[in-house]
Amino acid sequence: MNLGSCCSRKCADVLGKILQVLVLAAIVLVVVSLVISIGIDFTVCVVILIIVYVLYLIAEFCSTTASFLCNKTNENGIQIAMQKLISTPPTIEFYCECYHYETRGVSTPPKKGGVKVKKTLNKKSTQSSVRSGGGNLQSSRTRGGVGGVRTQRQKVTTWRETVTFPYYSARDVSGLFQLNKSREAAMGKVYVKLELTPEINFADELTYMDYENFRSDFYNRNRSRDQYMDYRETRSVPGLNTFNLINIRKTEPCGISICMFVFFTILPFAEFYKCYVNSYCLEQQFKIRKLISTRYDLNMDQYQYFVPSFDVPEQQYAYDPSYYNYINNDYQVKKPTNDEISRAAMYKNQIPKYECTSYTSINGQIKVGVVQDDPAYCSVNVNQEPPPSCQNVGPQQPYNNNMNMNMNMNMHNGDNNMNGIDSNNNMNYNNGNNYNNMNQNESYSEEEQQVYAPYSGGV
Repeated sequence: MNLGSCCSRKCADVLGKILQVLVLAAIVLVVVSLVISIGIDFTVCVVILIIVYVLYLIAEFCSTTASFLCNKTNENGIQIAMQKLISTPPTIEFYCECYHYETRGVSTPPKKGGVKVKKTLNKKSTQSSVRSGGGNLQSSRTRGGVGGVRTQRQKVTTWRETVTFPYYSARDVSGLFQLNKSREAAMGKVYVKLELTPEINFADELTYMDYENFRSDFYNRNRSRDQYMDYRETRSVPGLNTFNLINIRKTEPCGISICMFVFFTILPFAEFYKCYVNSYCLEQQFKIRKLISTRYDLNMDQYQYFVPSFDVPEQQYAYDPSYYNYINNDYQVKKPTNDEISRAAMYKNQIPKYECTSYTSINGQIKVGVVQDDPAYCSVNVNQEPPPSCQNVGPQQPYNNNMNMNMNMNMHNGDNNMNGIDSNNNMNYNNGNNYNNMNQNESYSEEEQQVYAPYSGGV
């Protein structure tokens, strides 16, 4: 589910509350108009009720509560689902539709109110018409009703194209996933409303430059095909369900299921049923974060603490690298040139920053890699029109053979007590007074590149 669908479902929640009140008010209006004469026709009241009720049903069935109840599972189920998401490489798709508008004539039927005149044929004329192969027992024509032609502006689509951005390596950097079910927070709670959102970022400046070149070429080669063009970019992790309802207890309360939701929605008392469901639920958000690279293998030492893991009671599962590191063997890696490295420096602020935090758990000292929510790259509008050309823009610097991986690793030491989980799966920690800032900007010369650089194969 993409971001637009997620927002539309949350809008449906707000609209459902409004329509719930309007439906109940329309029911009262119908009853009152039936019993007492209030100056409003009973038929009009029924029509208003039907319209509001249909809108109410649409809003409720598109709500987040319906999605949560459809994706109901337990701790084992969410562990399997998370394992699949961690091992699934992300996709970035570009879509365009080229079209124009044409004014066409549309024939209209005869106007209503015409008098239809029937003429019965006699037996002789009927027999002659049968022998000649035609004729009906009755012929009809319409008086007073004259058809016509009206003009209508229609959309004519002439071209559609969908392409996927190719890349060499992908790595999951979601970090530690832990269900928010502490003893204090889970008093009387049975479920966790887990909202998963995908976030796909680029691991280095060269990948961002390749991405800009790719989407700029896609946009420019299709823009001239017709008068108008709709352009859209979608970043997703296949198989991701945004809304998940997870049971954290062995027992379940009565009546929490999609069938009961449908029953109370039809009544209509869906908003009251939602309050009942929410009284048993905790809320948690988590980001499935992916990094992709077109030039480098991301299974390297710089990301050694970015190992996705799943924390369950009394045990923590750290996934094998084969799950979170993906290599596209069909992709031909292009070795970066000095000019490309120089031009890619303009995208330095679009690369996410990284933070490595250590804390103490029941399994001992654990180091977790976390991607900071930096507005410099999170606020990028992916559906914005690309620049005309990315080949001739950017600073043209002198000869420089250093590859800046833009890797900011902040190591926090001291009293490492985990305080909780925030809304973006960034762990909140109390790290004491000892703070060591280690700025790890790796630079490689051309001679050292074979040994230390993350570049892997290709020409």
